[in-house]
Amino acid sequence: IDIGAELILADELFLVIFPVEGSPKDGLIELALAFAEDLILAKGEFCRVHGVPRAIDIGISAGDSLIGIMGPDGHRKATSLGEVPGRSRRLQSTGKLLRKSLADTDRVIFGRECLMRLRAPRDVSTYTLRENEGVRDLDDREVFYLEPRPDDDERVKRRVA
Repeated sequence: IDIGAELILADELFLVIFPVEGSPKDGLIELALAFAEDLILAKGEFCRVHGVPRAIDIGISAGDSLIGIMGPDGHRKATSLGEVPGRSRRLQSTGKLLRKSLADTDRVIFGRECLMRLRAPRDVSTYTLRENEGVRDLDDREVFYLEPRPDDDERVKRRVA
């Protein structure tokens, strides 16, 4: 992803994907997953050139939230309020647990509400939190994740279709 800068490092990116008024909500999960996969693959190229970051975690959740502009003059920013944005952040934070228990790799992490809305087949893995594991304010004991790979033929087919 070329943004015309020599080097930019960020530790968080918050994205809200929503339909324009009157558009169907079908397909938003697929769109969010495709964006997340593309971001991870672009990060791979960035990492080959610059050596950082090792791995990123992307949390995705679905539902309704309030979207608006907040803040004082000169420091206004777009934001999304409600359960959904916080849930995305909490799902993203489970990446630390997955890295500790599994491997240090890029992941797109989501809950059952997103899993049930998937239309195209995907190589989804499940992680069940152990008794001593937990994420603050996340009631789920199971999370689902994808580990995008540059050579994933099914991903390429989904992007072309």
